[in-house]
Parts: sequence; C-alpha cells; structure tokens
Amino acid sequence: MAVTAMSLCLSSCDACAEIFSSFNKTSTGGFVISQVFFGYAVRCENGRLQEYYVGGDGTMAPNGASYPSKDCGGFSINDDARPNNFSDVFNLPPFSPGSPTPPRATSPATVQPQVQDEYSLLSPFPFVPAFPASTLASYSPSCTPGTSFYVVNHSDGAVTHYSLCPSLSEVKRIDVGSNPLQLAVTPDSKTLVVTRYDNAVVFIDTATDVITSTLSTGTMNPSGIAISPDGARAYVTNYFITNPAVMVIDMATRQITGTIPTAPFPKSIFLTPDGSQAWVTFYQSSTISIIDTLTQTVSATVNVGGVADTGLAFNPAGTRGYVATRPNQLIAIDTATLDRVASITVGSAPADVVVTPEGSRVFVNSSSSPVVSVVDATTNTLIRNAPVTGPGMALTLFH
Repeated sequence: MAVTAMSLCLSSCDACAEIFSSFNKTSTGGFVISQVFFGYAVRCENGRLQEYYVGGDGTMAPNGASYPSKDCGGFSINDDARPNNFSDVFNLPPFSPGSPTPPRATSPATVQPQVQDEYSLLSPFPFVPAFPASTLASYSPSCTPGTSFYVVNHSDGAVTHYSLCPSLSEVKRIDVGSNPLQLAVTPDSKTLVVTRYDNAVVFIDTATDVITSTLSTGTMNPSGIAISPDGARAYVTNYFITNPAVMVIDMATRQITGTIPTAPFPKSIFLTPDGSQAWVTFYQSSTISIIDTLTQTVSATVNVGGVADTGLAFNPAGTRGYVATRPNQLIAIDTATLDRVASITVGSAPADVVVTPEGSRVFVNSSSSPVVSVVDATTNTLIRNAPVTGPGMALTLFH
C-alpha cells in the first residue's frame, strides 16, 4: 500500500490527496503521512513510566497510561545518571504485515519475536502534500499489540520486560547480576544483550525472558552497547581509565574477538544504520571518536562544542548524526564529511535523542525541564518544546 501511494503521488498531487483521503492507518497502528510521524512515546518521569500520544505537529499529550516503575528511580554514581536505559521497542510475538498481531502465545517456546515494523517500503515523499488540518485531525494512532521493551534497573541488578499494548504493564523482572548499565536487542529481536559494569555481558532469550549465557569480560567494565545491523557483532565500551577500549563480541560464539583502544572512559556507542561507523561518547567530554568497523580502528574524532556523553541518533539514511550536548544544544553532523550542519537550541540538559522511522522529526528528551524538544530534520529548526509532566530520563517512540 505504501509503495502504491508513493508511485501515484509522484505523478499528481491531486492523486496523492485522493489516496490520503482514503488511506487508513497500517495494520500495525502507527503510520507515516506526508513525512509526519503519528504514534506514541514512553519516557521515565519521576519514578513512573509515562505514555504520550505524539501528534504530527509535535504535540505530546499523556494518553492516561502510566506505570509505577522502580526502574525509573534514582541512578547511581557508576552509571553517571545515564538516560540510555531503554531497549528498542519490538513486537512479540510474530506478526505479518497486512494482518493484526495475534495475542502473545501461551507457550513462550513457540514465540518468535520480530523487530517492530518501521515501514521499510515507505519512502519519504519528494514534496509535502498540502492536506487540510481537518483531514490530519481525523487520524489517530493505534498501538500495536505485542509491542514490548526492556528497562534497566541499575541499583537493583535487574532488567524489566514491559508490554506497551494493549496497556502498559510489567511482563517479567529478570535478575541479571550487579550493576547493569545498558542494553540492546538484536535485529531479529530474539536476544537481549545487557552490559554489567561488574565485568560481564548477559544474553537473554526474549521469547522466554531467560538468561541463556553470561560472558565474563575479565578486567573490562562494560557500559555502552550497540549491535551490528546483521546481528553478527556487538560493540561494548570498557568504561574505565585503564585500558579504555571498545570490545568486539562475536554474537554466534558470544566471545570477545578483539578490542579497539580509545580515550579514557568511553561511555556509550552508536552505530550508523549501515553499521560502517561506530560513534563513541566519553564521560564529561565534547569529543566523539568514530570507529571504522571494517578496519576496527578509530578513524576520526569530532568536537561538538558541548558535553556530549548522553544521547546520539542517526537518521534512517545514515547521512546525519544528531548529538545531544549540554547545556542545551542538538548538534547535526554530516556523517560523510563530519562537518557541523546545524546547532539547534533544545530543552536544558538534553538526554536521549530519537529520530522517527521516516526521518522527518528528531525528538530530544530533557533531564532537567518538563519538555521534549521536537526538531524538523529537513530544516534543522525547532518545531516546539512539547510540554510533558516532568523532566525525563529515557525516551522511546513506538506505534
């Protein structure tokens, strides 16, 4: 349906408007219309997980769903109040495009998780159709059944699995060992990988929420994690002053196959969509190291001007990197030239950065003010500081 709409839109704006008037939301609930994202967000606020409806104009409104979460409580000194403690959102159990997601299987062994549908066949329109506000207002998102995510509880040594649809609720709490920090889901969503500052990386089967193996990292102190797009490797930072490095883990054998030396205290790591670059942030630093994953060496460094040790994200094409910097800037970087494209003023102490699936919007969490900044990724301008119920740590979008 998305491809058909695209081909007709290329020939006629009237045709595009006609398609839009009859275009219903996708079977997975959220949808992309004229480069505008409609869906939901969930964030940690004052010890609660809070859901928001996200409008195409950058509005955010609580949808009434919240959950008291110990995982959203205080952060210890070891993880430096890091906001990156949500996994990606994924769908569990399987769904097929064009049909509703079935309820979760009774037997966990039969469940085969899938990555959330990100509308890979829907390309951005070459122009923005001028749909009337009344037409846009007639659409509302519907949360995808089976949508899930994981949250780290650093101080309690646990990871909690939450379901988002049909309602926000706890599925299972998993004891992973002391001082877990960050986590990532493999591209097929079958495995959750958790870093523990106490010298270990934990692997969890998402179908059963059972730990399948634990990798000892010796004297290395795992912190940030990113998984390659093909799911073959995990990149994990050694957050320490002695032998600072990025560990390369073979996901098939679950063993460390190499280390890439870095500056002291590498904190978080983010992969470009094609997996060719790994961007590493450092504690209280304005410098980002860029690793060439083919040669497994640091190929460049970028100074973004402000403290950049929290959030970073890329657009779907991988042409732009968006870096949250303190005190209140979002820096857009050209990933080919590493030149600064723009600096956008956002909420104070920006934390997480999330780009919408079609790449038209960037959402930036604020850890010290009750706003989420919404940025137009085409013009690199602030659309609005959307009011929310409180400062937040951790942010994810879903549909």
